Amino acid sequence: MSDSRWLDDADDPARLALRQGLDEAERFTHSELMQRRVWARVSDPGRTRRATRNAFFRGALVASALTAVTVFALQRLQGSSPAPQLARGAAPESKPAGAPVDQTQLAVVAPAGAVVETGAGERLVRVLPRGARAELAPRTTVAVDEQGRPELRQGEVRFHVAPAAGAVSEAKLFSVRVASYRVVVAGARFVVKAEAQSISVAVEDGEAEIWNGSHVVRIGAGETWSSDGAAGPASGTKAARVGAPRAAHEKTPALAPGGEADNQVAEQDREDLAAARAARAASDPRRALALYEHLASRTGPAAENALYEIGGIYHDQLKQPAKAVAAWDRYRTRYPNGLLRAEADLSVIDTLATLEGSDVGTRTLNEALSFLKRYPHSERRGEVSRVVGDLYRERGNYHAALDFYRAVPSASSGAGAADADDAAFGQAACLYALRDDGADAALRAYLAQRPHGRHARDAARLLGGQRDGHDKETP
Repeated sequence: MSDSRWLDDADDPARLALRQGLDEAERFTHSELMQRRVWARVSDPGRTRRATRNAFFRGALVASALTAVTVFALQRLQGSSPAPQLARGAAPESKPAGAPVDQTQLAVVAPAGAVVETGAGERLVRVLPRGARAELAPRTTVAVDEQGRPELRQGEVRFHVAPAAGAVSEAKLFSVRVASYRVVVAGARFVVKAEAQSISVAVEDGEAEIWNGSHVVRIGAGETWSSDGAAGPASGTKAARVGAPRAAHEKTPALAPGGEADNQVAEQDREDLAAARAARAASDPRRALALYEHLASRTGPAAENALYEIGGIYHDQLKQPAKAVAAWDRYRTRYPNGLLRAEADLSVIDTLATLEGSDVGTRTLNEALSFLKRYPHSERRGEVSRVVGDLYRERGNYHAALDFYRAVPSASSGAGAADADDAAFGQAACLYALRDDGADAALRAYLAQRPHGRHARDAARLLGGQRDGHDKETP
């Protein structure tokens, strides 16, 4: 404060006492007695209880006024900077370049028909169809059509698309359009960049396909694709795969712009796929199979999708699991790195697990172990680990079963609850079979945490056998 008579015009006893104490301090050198005298006046309960409360509110009013003046002054100083345009109906949100993403922004949804734009130095996060998260870099424009499908018009966006639950169909695929291309994923983290003369796609996790008419390029984690025909994969990345695996020395071809013939083929594929889906929805699996087989005889993404759907029809509608597995085997042979390869693997494991026979059990175990090795970060890893644990326990390999049961995440609700329940009981049952001292505690813990669990009756029975001296019954 520049005024040397601060608090001189105070209207409450406490502040007047402080002013008087300051005046007295100026006339005397420092004295311990004088210091105690001043603070005794200030801290007198009879004077300061109401004074403190009043001072707080006055201070808050002063701070609010100063803040308003400061904001007004900054706006005047920065009046020449245009405000960035945002999605219609959305509140302005800006962040400096390179700033970490505010997780609270994830609840902001980009509605159908919205156009989301960022200015220089501004970053935004929007939620798109299927719950996909889009992180927009500065100077980026994304439009969402009436069906909720995003289109990148300029700039750079990092997408995070979680895998869809259950079997993946075409309806569950997520796609983003950029120029004449369409990037399609079943679940992945990837970055799409649209520049003046080129388009690039970099996959961080999962797999993506870039479609252009009837042409398709498939890339996986760590791979980059560019529309620039003269450029191969980005430095330090693996070569992109197109259809079946190519020799390591081959260069990555860029997609040529779709011509009229390509567009006609793509349109015919879409019509045939729509007819096949309609036949399946109308409970006419035989007609759907014929249409899908016709599509599977072609090439491109429609053929790949059709071959996967054939297995689903045999499994879900015709109740012929062996033929379903054979169809998915055909898919994996023809598209070993296909966009739906992980789903085909899971479908085979799920279907084989419902069949009986020692040969079937051995193949199921091998399929499950291969899946865990191929997809170490899959969201379905816990489910497959539980299957491996069950198979090892059936064979009496309790030590191996324990290792896989312990890899199953615990979950009290949701999609993983059943697997968590099975794994918890499986661990206790393995300890019981091994005559382990911890079996009693494991069984009690299972019953305490899951009194109405899927295996509560078996756990109680084993716990009774433990008390009776550990009977010889195998769990």
